[in-house]
Amino acid sequence: MTNYLETQIRTIIDADFQTLIAELCECVNWNEYEFENGTLANLFMAIVRQQKKLDLNLVMVDIILAKKVKNLALGSVIYGVCCELASRNGKAMDDMAGKSVFALIKQCYKAVNPPLRRAKEPTRNERARRLRIDLIKRGRQSGSY
Repeated sequence: MTNYLETQIRTIIDADFQTLIAELCECVNWNEYEFENGTLANLFMAIVRQQKKLDLNLVMVDIILAKKVKNLALGSVIYGVCCELASRNGKAMDDMAGKSVFALIKQCYKAVNPPLRRAKEPTRNERARRLRIDLIKRGRQSGSY
């Protein structure tokens, strides 16, 4: 089985796959040629890092994203991508059969690139320690120590 998520986008010569990439880029209002040398995982990573929301309303003609997973040909590249996403998310492909390709991608793309963690807020003691250090440094610079 080919690893479609880690293969460069331009090396997969399948019209449906290229349409899928164009529709995904259109969902987040990007130019598809920016990710020509990248992978599908890179596209998902950029979506997560820039905190973009996938919006199907931005797509003019949704050919691939609106299809149900159960209507895809079993040997197609799009079906392979959907299988990879579902397996990385820990779901069986049978659970995703009634969903559209867009819903499956939206539900599973964060399994490829989990969301970034928020920076942990410093505790009260840590803030007090930083303040003391800052005061000591300011005192040394002014010459009072």
